[in-house]
Amino acid sequence: MKESTITNNYGTFTVEIPETVTVDGEIGWHIKFALSTPVAKGGGIRIVFPAYTHQRSIEYVQNIDYWKPHFIYAYFEEENAGLKTRVEKIDSEFTHILRWPDSDRIAVITAQEDWPAGAVLHIFYGGIDRMWLKGRVCPTRAPHHATFADGTFLQYEFSIDGQGNGEYKKLDIIPSVRVNPDEALYLSVAAPTAVRPGQKFKISYTVGDRFHNPIWKYTDQPQFILRNLKTGQETQILNEDGLIEEEGYYEVDCRNLKLKTEKAVICCQADAQPIYWGDTHCHTVLTPNIHDNNNGACPQDAYNYAQKVSNLDFVCLVEQTFIFDDNAKQNITPQLWEKIREISNQNYTPGQFVTFPGFELHSQRGDTVVFFAEDMSNFQYPAEVVDIYDVWRLYQGKDYMTVPHFHRYCGGRLIKDQQEQQHSGFDLKNWEPADDAERLCEFYSAQWGRFEYPGNPMLLKAMSNIPENDVNSFLNRGKIWGMTAGSDDHDSMPGHGGLTAVYADALTREGVFKGLKNRQTYATTHTRMYLNYQLAERPIGESLMASQAKAGDALVLKAAMAAPVNIRSVDLIVNGQVFQKIAVNERWLETELTVPAEMMSAGSYLYVRVKLADENIVVGSPIWVK
Repeated sequence: MKESTITNNYGTFTVEIPETVTVDGEIGWHIKFALSTPVAKGGGIRIVFPAYTHQRSIEYVQNIDYWKPHFIYAYFEEENAGLKTRVEKIDSEFTHILRWPDSDRIAVITAQEDWPAGAVLHIFYGGIDRMWLKGRVCPTRAPHHATFADGTFLQYEFSIDGQGNGEYKKLDIIPSVRVNPDEALYLSVAAPTAVRPGQKFKISYTVGDRFHNPIWKYTDQPQFILRNLKTGQETQILNEDGLIEEEGYYEVDCRNLKLKTEKAVICCQADAQPIYWGDTHCHTVLTPNIHDNNNGACPQDAYNYAQKVSNLDFVCLVEQTFIFDDNAKQNITPQLWEKIREISNQNYTPGQFVTFPGFELHSQRGDTVVFFAEDMSNFQYPAEVVDIYDVWRLYQGKDYMTVPHFHRYCGGRLIKDQQEQQHSGFDLKNWEPADDAERLCEFYSAQWGRFEYPGNPMLLKAMSNIPENDVNSFLNRGKIWGMTAGSDDHDSMPGHGGLTAVYADALTREGVFKGLKNRQTYATTHTRMYLNYQLAERPIGESLMASQAKAGDALVLKAAMAAPVNIRSVDLIVNGQVFQKIAVNERWLETELTVPAEMMSAGSYLYVRVKLADENIVVGSPIWVK
């Protein structure tokens, strides 16, 4: 604990607080306030606690149960003045946030009578001690995230009302606390997923703690090796510069650091098409309801994390809105529209990193991600948009995309409270309209869970789902959607969850967007792998004509895959049902499967689902029969 003393017109404040704390470490502090001037009845002290994440589901401060963490209490040494301690919620336009326990972030100590000059007030927060119980209670914990390159800090807002008139004056009393990552545990390796023989490529990596917080100043240099998954032959990689001469499947491993290595896998083929990885759904503090309860992250933090921690090739940073107007507390205003455009353009570097700006619209149908293939200045501010159909009409003929984001709320609402209809409000009639801009859907988000088929295991927020509100149900109703996955991140950490892989000719907005538009994608809950398959020579995301599926014939599906962990099993999904399951338990697989043509009539589809030994799931975009 570090002690600091501050003297001002109100008196002398002596603060004991840790200068630094390790993620998930114990935290607590003490303020001793010796009054030099009285504080009038009705006045007092107000302390706003910093949010750790957008949604933590635990209160940050409480004054009810001293056996529990986050307890705050206050008393006068001589018990010569009356006070009352209470906890208030943060100010927000969104009552769903106010219902969260983690909106309890304001401690108020009110003068029940005049506090006299010379009185000494003590305020204690957290720790494992209470007034007469030393070391007897559960510890209060620091955040488990510490991701910012310039340091992650807890910053408390302290203010005082000396006159009792409700006007609080902010004072610089509580020093900020630096939150440091834990010890290094993970080495996450990234490399191109597909290369051609003789093609040079770079290896990138991130060292992280047990929570995958990046350790920015890690000094030990990894020594990488390239290992052929078929032969086991190893080749050393120098200076993170890779090159493969022979076709095959390879992994990039580390031979010298005693860390848990999350390996990269590479497919080398003469006709290999580049595969780029991205997060198609993430937000920042520019979204109003995130701004109300955030960890201080800005959009630039998100772009930095995407490039330097998640090692992404592209990202769709979209901000949430209900409509488009001047209500900055709820929606995207014209000024915010311009800011989204400006920051996205600043971070777009063709050939290195691709940014897609956009928004997520909460509308009658449900939530939909909308992102643009080019500078937002080419798109009119959508002042009249209320539902996704308005977006389709407004931007008809332009290069943009809409991606349905499934979750259990599909109420149709203009304000956030109406979202809380949970299992009511879903209406398939709202999903009957279609548009060419909608070519993809989100089978998984780290925020909500998996929405692949009815009743699939859903381990996150969406423990149950609305009937028909899943990918396979919509595909069975005729939707021609490819697969994506995203983080739906609210804390400026794109890529920490679901990822989308896209086959694209170039790492540019035009190149990546073309691959996405052509549905040449596969999606993963997180682990990156190589996946490719063709049905009757038609690749992922394309269609073949019904005339090619003649009765009595068999259609041949050729599939190839490689992963950084064992492939547990492969499912061939035909029209929403598992047609064939293959137990693999190997790192790579090349196989041919036959599908009776009778199963593939016009309107039919199939795709491949891969289950990995680390519990991750990968699905490819379907191939359809026209």
